[in-house]
Amino acid sequence: MAEAPVVVFESKNEEVSKIHDFYFGKSRIDYDSGEFYIVDVPVILIRRETFYNLWQEVFKALGKAAYAVMYNAGVVHGKEFFLNAKKWLSLTEMNAGAIKEAMNFLCCENVAIGFGAIKIEVYNEEIVVINKKGFPIGLEIYERTTANKYFVLDGAAKLKEGDVKMSAGISFDVKGGDEISPTADSYFLGYFAGFLSMLYKISKGKEVKCVSRGDNCCRFVYALQK
Repeated sequence: MAEAPVVVFESKNEEVSKIHDFYFGKSRIDYDSGEFYIVDVPVILIRRETFYNLWQEVFKALGKAAYAVMYNAGVVHGKEFFLNAKKWLSLTEMNAGAIKEAMNFLCCENVAIGFGAIKIEVYNEEIVVINKKGFPIGLEIYERTTANKYFVLDGAAKLKEGDVKMSAGISFDVKGGDEISPTADSYFLGYFAGFLSMLYKISKGKEVKCVSRGDNCCRFVYALQK
């Protein structure tokens, strides 16, 4: 029998709605500067395709080094979001109750901003992050490679020769060293590593399943360090 997780965190629709409504209820436009704010934070709303195009151009310029660049950028984001969440939730001592609150907030906020619906399973030796539909980049690649009828741009599916070679179908050794796994979702792998590292002592992580490769979900695994 497979080991059962010690604890599971996942999004709840009513909590996601609260975060979404708070964010956009507090949004405003500064017409003089042309900036969009949520509370007092300047933000940029971008399409998933734009994020994909950015990733692709980084890969074209840097090759495999792009995985580490995107991963490290995600780590910084994840750590900064943890610190903001801790402040917003008025968490001081990170006891079991505070950890639960922070992790649940992570899951719900992830949906509210479009990063995807996730479930986080904490085991005795590892932490697993699962997105059944796929993270934005992996999902974008899947839809492009399969000519998904729902992916439409200017009236037609946008598929170009070589458009997705940068990450679709890449394989790697799951049991290998602690290097960055070459995955289309490197940014998100780093994002969760950054957040989780503020609460747990973990490895850099691996993406062992990805929808961009035709798997039934995206699955990140972070080994817990003793």
